[in-house]
Amino acid sequence: MSLYKTFTLHAGSTFCETLDLIDNNGTPVNFFNYEIKARMAESGYSEDFVIINTEVINYLQGKIQISLSASETSLLSPGRYLFEIVIIDQYSVVTNLIHGIIDVIPGIGLQTSTYV
Repeated sequence: MSLYKTFTLHAGSTFCETLDLIDNNGTPVNFFNYEIKARMAESGYSEDFVIINTEVINYLQGKIQISLSASETSLLSPGRYLFEIVIIDQYSVVTNLIHGIIDVIPGIGLQTSTYV
């Protein structure tokens, strides 16, 4: 099972997405006892990549959150990036859950707290 997704983020702003991981039968992916990792890179051939923060909201319901802080996105050059989210079992078997594109749009980094 590997889903394709696209996201857009603005450089200098916080990026946060909650994802419901559902298998081909419509059942939530139970990834209890799995490690989950996410990363993005400018190309599939790039050895440099950015780690995307992952947080499990609910293992049994397949809910996770991916995020990058405003300071992390401010380091990204505008452009199109490939990303992947994988789970790794206790035997180090890697399963790709989600892959796709993240478009990074130039931003000036205005955050909500700036206006207060």
